[in-house]
Amino acid sequence: MLVWREVRPVGELVTAAESFAATVTPQKVTPRGAPDLRRLAGAFNAMQERIASLVQSRSFMFGAMSHDLRTVAARLRLRIEALPAAPAREAALADLGSMEALLENTMELARPVPAPRDVAPVDLVALVGEECQSVTSAGRAVHFEVTTGDDVAVGGDALALRRAVINLLSNALRYAPQAWVRIATADGFASIIVDDDGPGIPPADRERVFEPFLRLETSRNRESGGAGLGLAIVRKVADDLGGSVRVADAPTGGARLELKVPLARDTDGAP
Repeated sequence: MLVWREVRPVGELVTAAESFAATVTPQKVTPRGAPDLRRLAGAFNAMQERIASLVQSRSFMFGAMSHDLRTVAARLRLRIEALPAAPAREAALADLGSMEALLENTMELARPVPAPRDVAPVDLVALVGEECQSVTSAGRAVHFEVTTGDDVAVGGDALALRRAVINLLSNALRYAPQAWVRIATADGFASIIVDDDGPGIPPADRERVFEPFLRLETSRNRESGGAGLGLAIVRKVADDLGGSVRVADAPTGGARLELKVPLARDTDGAP
């Protein structure tokens, strides 16, 4: 009983820390137990409040910036579209579209906790197939293959998954003329595997490519376009959905990116 009484506050701290990490909502812990444990509980409560305040301030700031920038971008688009057709007009619209995409990507990355997700099963084969077809229709070479059954349902948010797939395809085709996309399943997870025949990613840089705004200084450099947010968002989507993403060598000579997400589960918990 004495050991249980002394250990119990530690368990409460662990539970509160896990809840706070998932929601960024302070979980007040009642100080109890030995003097050091009571001090730890008090420090933990104060830390939660400070972190929550900082996150709230950042979210408010980004929300205000997003609203104002979207308003300005909408007015600017209307003014550009009213101009006579000309190459400069089309170039300005393209630049504005890139700016809007960058704004959306930055806001997605800046969210402190996952937004509420639609947990209904998502048909991964159909979703990936649609995006591959869209890219193919635009004149790019994408080869799509399913190495498992025709029905692969995953749990998560269809919009977030679609954003991740778009970013994976964009990353591959930014640096290579062709991409090969494959879906496979194993151990309760579905994998979206994207290979390209570009210059590849050196082993030393395979974690760095997921850092926001980072672009490698080799052949995958800023001259290829983009702001270095695509793969950072893929990593965030993977983390939010309980999956993972990794970089490896592709058999086609370029880079392989593999996004793994959990398969949807039945009511009895089976995938």
